[in-house]
Amino acid sequence: MDMLEHLNELPDRRGLSLGGVYSLAALALPTWAPRAERSVSTCTGAPVVGPEHLAACQSLLQVFSRADACFGAGVMREALRRFLAISAAGWLRLPAEPRFRRGLCTVAGQMAYLCAFAHFDSNLHRRAQQYYLTSLALAHEAGDRSGYALGLRGLSVQAHALGHFPQADRLAAQAVSLGLPHTPPGQQAFFLGQLAVTRASVNDPTAASRHLAAAEHRLGRAASSTSPVGAYHPAALAVHHAAVASSLGDHRRAATALQDSLRHRPPTENRSRAITLAQLAEAQLDCGSLELACDTWAEFLTVHSQISSARADGHLTTLIARIRPYRHNRAAAALLDRAQQLRPRRATEKDAADRP
Repeated sequence: MDMLEHLNELPDRRGLSLGGVYSLAALALPTWAPRAERSVSTCTGAPVVGPEHLAACQSLLQVFSRADACFGAGVMREALRRFLAISAAGWLRLPAEPRFRRGLCTVAGQMAYLCAFAHFDSNLHRRAQQYYLTSLALAHEAGDRSGYALGLRGLSVQAHALGHFPQADRLAAQAVSLGLPHTPPGQQAFFLGQLAVTRASVNDPTAASRHLAAAEHRLGRAASSTSPVGAYHPAALAVHHAAVASSLGDHRRAATALQDSLRHRPPTENRSRAITLAQLAEAQLDCGSLELACDTWAEFLTVHSQISSARADGHLTTLIARIRPYRHNRAAAALLDRAQQLRPRRATEKDAADRP
């Protein structure tokens, strides 16, 4: 695959790209292969890409990452796509000293990973997969093993969300195998937490518990991380504990872990807070706590109104479907009315965004 193939594609006039369907065959990837020797760039001449281009990408990566976490992918996805398609892809074709080319490939790979996640958050799964694959190609070009492991983990998260559990588990295991020897403890925990989730989904609770314990141990040794991609903290670990518990049918333990996650969640991570609140309310209802679930869902609606995320919108649809049978309860009826008023507004906003 030409590593610039998807970076060069601009969105169509509706802000969407219509490039095929999600492919399981595309997940048959090597963990790592030696990089073939190739010329430094597709152009000849004096180097024109230097530290200022690398610094620009690094700064914008921070900006896009913060916007995504705080407001959801809908506010930054197309801006990031356009920067990759126009600026980053153009710079990668210009002459550069090897050290600057490697640095540019590394940070462009991280931006492609973030762009993949933004499409994942928008339920645009084929495009998300294409950007994850591009992030792998760029990491490989840079000789960045940790970046390659990051891309494998991203593909695992997506495959798991789509219900492809064996493929998700294989990718998570590949990410751990490659990433652990080349990353600090915080990122090691990041990889191990995902492997715990996938092992639970393939009915291996013993391995899931072991990997969760290993992730917790490594996170305890980690320095505080502000990395724009691959950051991991106690709130994320608690979400992984909840996912494992939920896979094993233990809704009470899942609810407790989700409450722990909310206590640890940084205030700037609104999108993760919204999704965690929705998952907590669903777990509380599974435990038979209708009033508690209504209170949690009410908080979810407040945060949901501040973000643009198709995944969060999916939880809004779930809320309506699950609370409707309880509409004769006063709290449930008030919640249902509020949720139904919010959904048409969100649909109108999406239609407006898709209009040329």
